Amino acid sequence: DMRLQQFIPIFDKKRVFAFQLVVSGSDATNGGRVPFYVHPTLGGGQTLRSERDYRFRDTHMLLMNAEYRWEAFSALDMALFTDWGKVAPKFSDLNFSILEHAYGIGFRVVAAQNVIFRLDIATGGSAGIRYMFKFNRIF
Repeated sequence: DMRLQQFIPIFDKKRVFAFQLVVSGSDATNGGRVPFYVHPTLGGGQTLRSERDYRFRDTHMLLMNAEYRWEAFSALDMALFTDWGKVAPKFSDLNFSILEHAYGIGFRVVAAQNVIFRLDIATGGSAGIRYMFKFNRIF
């Protein structure tokens, strides 16, 4: 598994571009098979926000998130986001063609730089418009 994150402040620390790249895989040796419930997944409030939880599953996964975050006022941060990803049976199939995607807007209630809860409204996938209520940051 590999996770890379980059945060780029704009003018001040109240506006930030946030980027994340995740590559994950599971392989077995000697002809064995990895149980499906150990495979990486895409979908839900932590990965591909336009799809239901665990919508896509295979032995390898590629995920990219990008957000523009800003402080709307003292207790509310907002974010415009896009998520892109895919799953594949072989690592060599993880490329940038035919990616599942999501985009939307997020609202984060914050106190002392900690997210109390967040509401993300996403679309772009087969599930239509999705609303996710979570108690953590996306990344």
